[in-house]
Amino acid sequence: MEESERIVREWLERNRGQYRHPFFNLSGFVLHLYNSVKSSSYITYNLYQEYMIRNNFNKMNFHVNEISVHHDDIISFIYLYDQSHIQKMIHEIFLGLIKLLLSNNESIDFLDIGTGPTCGLYGKNFENILYRDIDLDRVNFVGIDNVYMPNESVFKNSVYRKTDIFSFKSNKNFDIITGHHVLEHCFEWEKVIQVMCNILKIDGYIYLSFPTFGSFYDTTYRLMAPGDHCVSFDFSDLVNFSKKIGLELVYSDIYVDPNFRFNWMSNLAPDLINKNVADAFYDLCVRIDAKSLLGLHDYGKYAIFRKIR
Repeated sequence: MEESERIVREWLERNRGQYRHPFFNLSGFVLHLYNSVKSSSYITYNLYQEYMIRNNFNKMNFHVNEISVHHDDIISFIYLYDQSHIQKMIHEIFLGLIKLLLSNNESIDFLDIGTGPTCGLYGKNFENILYRDIDLDRVNFVGIDNVYMPNESVFKNSVYRKTDIFSFKSNKNFDIITGHHVLEHCFEWEKVIQVMCNILKIDGYIYLSFPTFGSFYDTTYRLMAPGDHCVSFDFSDLVNFSKKIGLELVYSDIYVDPNFRFNWMSNLAPDLINKNVADAFYDLCVRIDAKSLLGLHDYGKYAIFRKIR
């Protein structure tokens, strides 16, 4: 018996009284699905790479390195490939976009929506990890959040506002606007995109990440936190609407997070689910994908749009 299977099975035994809790039923489903594919053959390394690559669309005008990892074990290969994939997402695509903008401008104006109290990816703790090669004095950062007051951005010139995008007022337009896992929380997502487009400079970029709606990750989150993911739209809906208002899709790719995994589960129910159990649940999803490639451990997509008019 695999260690992750044992952990989830024992958790279910200990928590029989929680049969009404979503995680109890989700764990039972994942364990059943894992057992149903356990005797199946593993997918090939090439098939997993092809699955990841076919989700990629690239019209960015800078070079992106191909991912190359090797391991004899398919499970370890998937974890390594996923780690390389999120490294590409952050280091090559996101930071590459900032460097591209800085190469064409003395300084850039940067807006992040749904920033959170610690500024997330833009927080001080990432300064030496991500932003070593970026002149932080040349980035004018504005972080907004309608729940928290953001603070302690890595960028030297920073402004923080406790507000939503509809109430946000600015006397300037922006070179780049980002929203990491924000759009799925917005009832009027089209209006959010429209407002971002309105305050974006021509040839400026919008960078978004969001779940694939109806996917296992999205469904699981909706069951664990009812009402938090409040909208559903297909990626093609986002692309088509953006095109109508003058935004061109220039990059999109699948989004996985082997670092954070499904640890948000333990954040939502800390008295019931610890990190060890959440990681075991995620690992079973990876093992199912290694047999049948259902995309259970995918988070969603990320996409970059350029304003062309």
